[in-house]
Amino acid sequence: MKILCFADTHVGVKTYGKIDKNTGLNEREVQTIDLLNQIVDYAINERIDVVVFAGDMYHKNLPTPTLINKVNEALIKLSKYKIQTYIADGNHDVSKMESQDSGLAQFNTLNIPYIVHSRFYKECLFDCDNDTYRFVILPTYHTKNDIKQYMDSLDSKYKTFVIFHGCINNAQLNDWNTVDSETCIDKEMFVKNKVLGVIAGHFHKAQILEKKPLIFYVGSTNRIDFSEEKQKKGFVVLNVNHDNVEYTFHELDAQKFLTVNVNCENITSPTDIENEILNQLKKHNLNHVILRIRVKLRSEERRVGKE
Repeated sequence: MKILCFADTHVGVKTYGKIDKNTGLNEREVQTIDLLNQIVDYAINERIDVVVFAGDMYHKNLPTPTLINKVNEALIKLSKYKIQTYIADGNHDVSKMESQDSGLAQFNTLNIPYIVHSRFYKECLFDCDNDTYRFVILPTYHTKNDIKQYMDSLDSKYKTFVIFHGCINNAQLNDWNTVDSETCIDKEMFVKNKVLGVIAGHFHKAQILEKKPLIFYVGSTNRIDFSEEKQKKGFVVLNVNHDNVEYTFHELDAQKFLTVNVNCENITSPTDIENEILNQLKKHNLNHVILRIRVKLRSEERRVGKE
């Protein structure tokens, strides 16, 4: 069985973008939707058995009808090719009010075949390769006690994959910040008989927390801001053979962010400072890059600039 996993698309992000004249959408929105379609096309072309989305399809819990339609167009293709798809809500998809639906709720209302979406805990069985697998959807806003009760109540009859959106202790939020707080759950909570893997969304850095069972964050499909400048973005394919799970990360051509540091401490002339900045920029490929320039000046020049 082959499982394609992705998360945190954040359709609707507009930061640093401008309007695309051909669509009327923000350039960042167009790019994110394009990456979503690339993932869907890969699943179809590579004959993936199951697609798993681990939350935060949208950047805001009230996406525009246009964005909802674009996402629907992409996901409906999976249904047409009879690819079983499981979708969990993330904290950006829904508010904490249980009475409010997410932009993904239409898959429940319209009963789209082969697509299962859930705002709450849900168990689903899937038959493949003469075996039955259980997919547990564990979306956002569940408490530690909720998660413990759900995991403790699982019987060991089926090989299980957990789709989780939330915080796990000691996971890396980004390249320099490790999360470790009482708001997170311990990964040991997922270590149960017959649990083969935990597919997690919420943290945008792709990372493996445990190899057996395989507990990992897929990471986001696109870079949101400069905190993700050096992170690889993409999706994961799991190749499942009985109890063996092989992990492969597939990188996408995500939005590039670039920070250029320019040291001008020994330069006093404003013109020479400008030329040094331009010379440093020539060393980089700036096509389709969101650029940040940091210039280090002597303290005297800083005071003059402020005055």
